[in-house]
Amino acid sequence: MQHERMVAIVLAGGKGKRMESDLPKVLHPLCGKPMVFWLLSQLVPLFQERIIVVVGYQKERVQREIEEMAAASFAWQKEQLGTAHAV
Repeated sequence: MQHERMVAIVLAGGKGKRMESDLPKVLHPLCGKPMVFWLLSQLVPLFQERIIVVVGYQKERVQREIEEMAAASFAWQKEQLGTAHAV
């Protein structure tokens, strides 16, 4: 499959209200790593730097963590208005 023209979009702006935590949802640990790590570990080999991460809640913290995992571009969803709005 040709991936040169494709871009991956990662929705990482959620608060995770049902998790009853101040930690952004994508940073909650799963098997010792932030949940978003597992997604990025699959996307990076396919898309290299063509990954756009939509951030919102605690955007600086999420962006800082993701920058350590992947070379990604970031888009800020100022108001959390749902998945369709984020895309």
